[in-house]
Amino acid sequence: IYVHIGSNNYDKSLFRDIKNIENFVKPMGGLWGSPINSSYGWENWVKDNNFNNTLGFDKYGNDRFYFKLCDSARLLYINNVDILKSLPQVEDNIFEIVKPFTILDFEQLKENYDAIEVDISADNTLYWELYGWDVDSILVLNPNVVEVVEIDR
Repeated sequence: IYVHIGSNNYDKSLFRDIKNIENFVKPMGGLWGSPINSSYGWENWVKDNNFNNTLGFDKYGNDRFYFKLCDSARLLYINNVDILKSLPQVEDNIFEIVKPFTILDFEQLKENYDAIEVDISADNTLYWELYGWDVDSILVLNPNVVEVVEIDR
């Protein structure tokens, strides 16, 4: 089960198609979340970095919904940097001499996967290799695999 923070409900009409962003490790679009049983998820990061208070208000508060992937969802689970070597990557001219991190080709990945889960807690080098993912995360690439669930917390 995953949590999306920032909205109280899943509105499939707001889902935006995945598009690569030039020279950036994250794409535009999709649905982001963190596993609720993660040792270091998005909510932890927000609190640890005083993110809410620096904006002058509680940006996220209790706005959140929980979801899982449908049983037929094709999940790419990344828990070590070696997995990245076998995945399609975008070649960017700006980094032709030194490439400081991996830039995955999300537009190509969405053809074979419905979601990508990155378990940074399992391999801390993923933090640097996918710089900007910051925490254990899931990126849903296909809006049709999301199933909202109710949980007691």
